[in-house]
Amino acid sequence: MGSSDEFIKRLRDADDIALRITRYEFRKAMGIYYIYWSTITITFSILYFLAQEFPLIINQGVANVIAIVIVILYVILSYFILGGRFSRVRVRYSRARALIMYIVFSVLIALIIYLELTPRYAGYTIMAALLYALLIVVMTINGFVKVGVKPRYYDYAAMGSFIVCFTLGLGYMYYSMLYVLSLIWIYAGIRSLLEVIEGE
Repeated sequence: MGSSDEFIKRLRDADDIALRITRYEFRKAMGIYYIYWSTITITFSILYFLAQEFPLIINQGVANVIAIVIVILYVILSYFILGGRFSRVRVRYSRARALIMYIVFSVLIALIIYLELTPRYAGYTIMAALLYALLIVVMTINGFVKVGVKPRYYDYAAMGSFIVCFTLGLGYMYYSMLYVLSLIWIYAGIRSLLEVIEGE
């Protein structure tokens, strides 16, 4: 009887350890996720600064095309940079399914930029940007729920700012909102990684 109780206790201890590791990996992955995506605003800043200061080298039209390419590259690279990290968290994580998801996101974000740059369809940009932002937030919250990690205040700040700043930044072309978004996501990323370090 005693050996049976001890065996059950060891199983529970193993489950607790596995759960702590999963949460640890998820929090670390979220920290990298936040910081990775915050850098895209900085990339855009450099691009459009060059377009403004050196129009003979990079004009506005070329800059817009490069912007779409950058977004697609960011999404594709995130599959390799973040995909492996999140695969350590979810037991049923499918790399093929994730790749399809990343391709869909690439197409959606490219479509949003295209709508914004086409005067005839500019009115649809705000709706497309809002739907995209909501989709990302819902998927992020779903990740927290599946892993059993309680979002911190900086997670809520990151998700809330994404809905507001991304929608206003691209939908209404208030590009300064993207800088605010970037700063909040950098902060959320640092706080996530500090939580991991403090928990070691």
